[in-house]
Amino acid sequence: MRGYLTTSHFYGRRKESVRFDEDNCDIFCRRDHDYFERNKDEYRKWKKEKLGKKKFDSLTIRANYARVKSRDDVVTELIIKEKMRLLRKERDGN
Repeated sequence: MRGYLTTSHFYGRRKESVRFDEDNCDIFCRRDHDYFERNKDEYRKWKKEKLGKKKFDSLTIRANYARVKSRDDVVTELIIKEKMRLLRKERDGN
């Protein structure tokens, strides 16, 4: 389907500590999403280039060595609310 976008998670659902981490999520058309799902080495190469080594390594550490392995819905909600507040502030020029 043309124009159809989807979110790809570099580290999948088992890595809940980074499930909604901006560095872990990418927006792709369905074709590119399917390509990277079939070609994990290419996705890794692309992701490392996109983030840079330092941010890529940090994401990997958060995904694999985070003390809290499961998602905390309360913390997630607070983070989302704060990001929305900052976006509104930016939009309104305050």
